Amino acid sequence: MERTLFAWPLEGLELQQERVARTIADAVRHEVKEYEALAAPDQHANVVFDTQQHLRTFARCAPTWRMPEREELDFISDLASERAAAGFPLEAMLHAFRVGHRVFWDWLIAQVEDARKGEVALAITPFMHEYLGAVTRRLTETYVEAVQTFIADADKNRRDLLEALLRGEQPERTRPLAQALGLDPDVQYIVIVAAVTSPEPRRANELLRRAEDVIRRRLLEAGANAFSILREQEVVLLVPWGAGHRRVLHTALEPAAVSMGQMYGAQLLAGGSMACEGVAEISRGYQEARLALQRASATGDFVALADASLYESLLALGASSVQRRLPPWADDLAADGSPQRNDLIRTLLAYVAANMSVERSARALFVHPNTVRYRLRRLAKLTGLDVDSFYDLIELMTVVRLLPAGQVEPRPALASARFLTSRSA
Repeated sequence: MERTLFAWPLEGLELQQERVARTIADAVRHEVKEYEALAAPDQHANVVFDTQQHLRTFARCAPTWRMPEREELDFISDLASERAAAGFPLEAMLHAFRVGHRVFWDWLIAQVEDARKGEVALAITPFMHEYLGAVTRRLTETYVEAVQTFIADADKNRRDLLEALLRGEQPERTRPLAQALGLDPDVQYIVIVAAVTSPEPRRANELLRRAEDVIRRRLLEAGANAFSILREQEVVLLVPWGAGHRRVLHTALEPAAVSMGQMYGAQLLAGGSMACEGVAEISRGYQEARLALQRASATGDFVALADASLYESLLALGASSVQRRLPPWADDLAADGSPQRNDLIRTLLAYVAANMSVERSARALFVHPNTVRYRLRRLAKLTGLDVDSFYDLIELMTVVRLLPAGQVEPRPALASARFLTSRSA
């Protein structure tokens, strides 16, 4: 019965195949905007040719009511791979298939005598839907596989480029690679190195991938398109740097950290280098960013050297070496009472923030001025340093700033910011 129903509408298809294919291709071009770009005669001819292959395959399968064999749909796989390589949207292709399916169904029914149109339509519609499903599944599978392959290849190329930059390879090799991957070799960059700590160590790699995605998205929202890869236990990003980007880190990385904390209970820390003049200086920038990340890990703050004070930059770049030279009284100072309520350190930070004014320090701490004087005398006795001496005060502040995270309360100037920058020097 089914064979009889299909025999009549398919009789004229072989003779009219090219005309039907052109009708379908024209409908696709007018209804799917992405196909408007294929309106040039040579491109449109390719669409017509592909459509004819669909019609021939359908004509082979329909009379016996069977779905196409896998090898019969190899042309679909070839088309999907070609479109994926060109960045053509999958949804546009699926939409085109639906349009073609509808136009072809209309043509088939138009070939049937009026008295039998309803009967034939009811009979062939389920088969055509099943056929469309088989074709679009093959299309989607191949397209997704192709995209994943391209992504893997692109990741490898990006990784190879970044490794070459970090090794400081000759510009003659790295410049063409950078340009091929869309990285301008001559603009200023800063290097950001980010790491994630989580109460679930086994999720470290997953969280690192999510952190990369969150940071890139936040940077993009802030106006900077970062070049990033995952490298060992860190995310490395190259961010274009200029006058318009000086606050990019402030408006991107902190929200990224908040997102990671809220969604995954993970702590995101990052360190940023000073400005690098082109890709030739990326190796130096990476070393600076790693040192800044060490500083960030010790303080719980983001350290962005490109936008930091000279003093904070010196602390970040020299902290690992200088910490070995901390005086004996540093541990005593940190151990003086609960780390969260260290009155001596709190008083010192308030005193510095108040430009060494006892009265203003007292108001900030909600204590009597004599309490501030008493605590400063205790500091002098404990450390042997005079808080009224500029050089002694610098030494004392440097020690406090180098104490491990958790032993010092957040500085008053950083109550609502997690960056160590010129604003908090």
